[in-house]
Amino acid sequence: MKNIIKVLFFLLYFKDSMAIEIRTLAVINDESISSYDLEKSIKALEEMSQKKIEKQKYSLILDNLISNKIKSIEINKNKINIDNKIINKQLYEKYPSINKAKISKNLKDYLFNDIKINYAWNILLNRKFSNQLAVNTNEIREILKTRNIPDDKKDDLITIEKNKKLVIISKIYFNKISSGMYVEKFK
Repeated sequence: MKNIIKVLFFLLYFKDSMAIEIRTLAVINDESISSYDLEKSIKALEEMSQKKIEKQKYSLILDNLISNKIKSIEINKNKINIDNKIINKQLYEKYPSINKAKISKNLKDYLFNDIKINYAWNILLNRKFSNQLAVNTNEIREILKTRNIPDDKKDDLITIEKNKKLVIISKIYFNKISSGMYVEKFK
């Protein structure tokens, strides 16, 4: 009987010493990012890069989680719904070796969520700002001439110019919506 009590005491003590403290690291409006979320991201990034991430970079990873949370809140607010089949297709197009490689579920989920947020964010931007993404065809013709770019590359150049505008619009819109949200980081 004494041995059973000792074993139980040892197991309870060991279990408590192995517990992971989950703390809130940031709050965005009424949603939070926990130390567990950060740890999962760090592990996924370490697995992807196949090297240990330095502690100095944890803050950047947390900032990225905050940015994604802000985007996610805005995406949900605007009722942008994405079919997971589309995201899976993009995941396998972007990372074709994902089926062959032995990656963790955590890394696959991380990549899936990253693609999903960015895809939905781009749809949101296109819906809100499609009229601002128009490209001046006269400017395109002038660029083709001055840089001696063949005419068959016109569509590629138009895509590049639209993407430049999309990046600028994305930054401006992100800054606007994030300034209207309650964001607090904890140490």
